[in-house]
Amino acid sequence: ANSVSVRSEKSSIKKALDLAIDTFPFRSEEERNYINIHANKDFNFWGSSTICVHILQNLIKNAINAIQSANKGSIKVWTESHDQYNYVYVEDNAVGLDPKYAEYIFERFSTLEEGFGTGLGLAFCRNAMESMDGTIWCESKEGQYTRFVLRFKRTS
Repeated sequence: ANSVSVRSEKSSIKKALDLAIDTFPFRSEEERNYINIHANKDFNFWGSSTICVHILQNLIKNAINAIQSANKGSIKVWTESHDQYNYVYVEDNAVGLDPKYAEYIFERFSTLEEGFGTGLGLAFCRNAMESMDGTIWCESKEGQYTRFVLRFKRTS
């Protein structure tokens, strides 16, 4: 009973992305301008749009924190569709994560920096993606980028 349970419906990734940005609590116009969205490929996923918005906002918040602590960088969000799966990528080029942390960050209560949140965000994201029959993982190159990949099964 540890998983997130939600009413599943067919949802548009583009709508979820628009809503994630429109309702994100940006503290300044500058923060808003970090983000470049290239979601030219809309797709439907089977799951909760609300939960997807929370996942996206969590990834955006983490990327903004990374940019602010590095004093540089931007965020790129894009979508792709392939044979069996649809993908959303959220990438920042602030500092890049040491790849050895890439798996660890999804564990509950893990935080890389003191005072940087509860460490529940990415654990929630993984649970939520799994509840929608999807997966999430992190690809990173230290000093270059941190990229989160959301993978959804194609709904046809």
